[in-house]
Amino acid sequence: FDDIDVPCSFDVSYPLSDEYSNLGITFEGLDGEDGGYILNECGNFNVTGYSPPNFLAFNTIFTGLKQKISFINENPNYVALSAGSPNDGTLRMSAYSSLDTLLEISEVTNDTNVLDTLSISTSDIAYVIIEFVNSSNDFYTAYVIDDLIFSLNDPLLGDLNEDGQINVTDIVVLINLVFDNNYNEQGDIDGDGILNILDCILLVDLILGN
Repeated sequence: FDDIDVPCSFDVSYPLSDEYSNLGITFEGLDGEDGGYILNECGNFNVTGYSPPNFLAFNTIFTGLKQKISFINENPNYVALSAGSPNDGTLRMSAYSSLDTLLEISEVTNDTNVLDTLSISTSDIAYVIIEFVNSSNDFYTAYVIDDLIFSLNDPLLGDLNEDGQINVTDIVVLINLVFDNNYNEQGDIDGDGILNILDCILLVDLILGN
């Protein structure tokens, strides 16, 4: 969402819709709400771990807390994004088929201000719905999403920069994730749900062919 200049606040922006239709995706709110607005980080959402300067932002008043993202050209087999909030609660992404059948759910418990990864790998994803549930604040909730990735192929384990191969660049990205205490499923080489030095060692082994 960093390819345009955007304001800091909802009241001088507008909801995201078909601005990225050339990339094969559209956005819409649900339950009569607008859905997310692209905002600049100067809006002081009190989150970290996103790719500056912009993200797709939500709050209770302007946008509602649900976002539908539809894939209008081909249905991917992999969708991932980062999501985070200053509120405690649960961030959830649900994937659906073209027949509106629920395929899979990815969710994380948000109890820090650091964006976490939601990812789903399954066949024929027609659209996903992102939402924030079980908020610690019944009156006002805000959250952001960023770094949306979707692919027709299953992701390559260890390919953290999504260039289709694993090499020393991916090691650098993984080390930064570990030090920043961020999570990316592609860097979780041992599959234990956390990123640490062991994943770095295992990634080196993968690159060396061990």
